[in-house]
Amino acid sequence: MNIFVVTAHRFQVMSDHSYVVGLYDEFEIAKQACRIEEINRAGKYECRINQYTLNELPEELEWKY
Repeated sequence: MNIFVVTAHRFQVMSDHSYVVGLYDEFEIAKQACRIEEINRAGKYECRINQYTLNELPEELEWKY
């Protein structure tokens, strides 16, 4: 199952402030959440959408002893 994570990032030089807007299972709803958040924040934040697969590890881990 794919999960879309919407994150808002402060649109300002030297700012690393960001927060999660929400998690969605449909891309179109995630896009709509981005637009709403950007409008509500008067252009001070830019939203990004990242896609993840539920319960999938990013990569295989190999331990070297």
